[in-house]
Amino acid sequence: MVFVLLFLTTFGIRNSQVISIEYYLGFLNFNIPVYGLAYICLLIGFLIGIATGIVKRFQQNRRVNELRHEIKALEKKVSNKASPSDKPIRLLNQKAGVEDATQAVEESNKK
Repeated sequence: MVFVLLFLTTFGIRNSQVISIEYYLGFLNFNIPVYGLAYICLLIGFLIGIATGIVKRFQQNRRVNELRHEIKALEKKVSNKASPSDKPIRLLNQKAGVEDATQAVEESNKK
């Protein structure tokens, strides 16, 4: 941070010449130092970058929420369509704390 401030300060000292800006056929005329114009351009670019980043972040959050709702709907659909033969395996998984259904079936066959 110190280096950035040092750079901006030395840039301002070395580029203190005043320039005249004429905009819209003479309706807007003003004088500004070169470093002032450069700083304004940097600030505008920084603000545009932040604004686009915020917009992208909101779009990503919205998409993530849509996908989460879709996952919940699909999980509900799958659980409703589970065949009756899957029910004992799921019960064994819950009782044994086993994640893999094949392990649960093997354990039930051993008993």
